[in-house]
Amino acid sequence: YIAANFSQAPRQEFLNLLGYEVEDSSDIAKSLDALNLAATQSDTFDSIAAEVATFSIATDDSVDGKINKALITGNLAGAVDICFADKRYADAMVLAMTGSPELLASTKERYFRLQKSDTSRLIQAVVTRNYHQIVQHCNTNNWKEALTATLTYAEEGEFASLCQTIGQRLESETNATSQAVLCYICAGSIEKLVDCWLRTEGDSTSSLQEMVEQVMEMPDPALLIGGHDETGHRGGTQTVLDPRQVERVLIEDLGGDAQSLRDRPRLVLRHP
Repeated sequence: YIAANFSQAPRQEFLNLLGYEVEDSSDIAKSLDALNLAATQSDTFDSIAAEVATFSIATDDSVDGKINKALITGNLAGAVDICFADKRYADAMVLAMTGSPELLASTKERYFRLQKSDTSRLIQAVVTRNYHQIVQHCNTNNWKEALTATLTYAEEGEFASLCQTIGQRLESETNATSQAVLCYICAGSIEKLVDCWLRTEGDSTSSLQEMVEQVMEMPDPALLIGGHDETGHRGGTQTVLDPRQVERVLIEDLGGDAQSLRDRPRLVLRHP
């Protein structure tokens, strides 16, 4: 996980390590296309036939009549209300897309209030870009999925915070410190990484040396903290992890034992 920070596409490397590859979605789409090929061909012919056929515009007291009357008079909000009352949510959403941004936003919110499934909650979080909803409220058994969603969608400014939130929940709710360490590595949070490592591996000098060696014996540049751009490359305003920062954290955690770490020849805590 630490080495993934030094690849050309760190987020993609993290996704691969978590077992989720971008190609998976296209593979799913291909399988669905194969299953629905015959139905799609039939639908195409039906669509062509429907375009040339005449149709009626009822304006009676039926549901369709009320929707039609609202539409031809420009009352899109009223048409949306009628569609919701008749549980025609797809029609309501399509109509709202034709109206004002406010109508679309309120229609989305109204729709999601009615949907109670777990998948609907995930869809809502992605559509509204409320990724904190995912990391704060998903089942901790799905920490990998929450981290995957964070790697996929999060903007640079919130990326580290979201990863840390997952790690903190794993620690506090399930005591899954080993998994939390991976989240802190993704976040680039050296303080939380050291603190969690101490609780996982113990506070002996040898365990701290192992942790520091894994972090510090990496090729230049040192571990980067922060987000990545939409292409997966490191970019933007990122902070390089200075070796002095690692040493400072160790001194705070170990006190006098930090000197013994410095004296060990294999330990890499070299800085100007």
